[in-house]
Amino acid sequence: MQGTTLAFLIVAVVFLGGGLLRLLEKILVSRRHPSNSDLQKQFEQLESQTIKSLEQRIQVLEKIVTDEKYDLNRSFKELNKTSTD
Repeated sequence: MQGTTLAFLIVAVVFLGGGLLRLLEKILVSRRHPSNSDLQKQFEQLESQTIKSLEQRIQVLEKIVTDEKYDLNRSFKELNKTSTD
């Protein structure tokens, strides 16, 4: 009877110990690696930063194009004035 109880205790400790080790491993891994929700948040932040950067670039390009168009129109008008004089 004592042998059976001892064997049962050994088996229980091995199974429970293994389960505890797996649980500890999961906890440690989850601390090292961010969860999917954390990765999703990081992705959304990066995406919003990229969108803001693109919007700023577009605004700068629109300003440059508008300024160049104005300069070209002014130059063209000046050329017309000199040619008519």
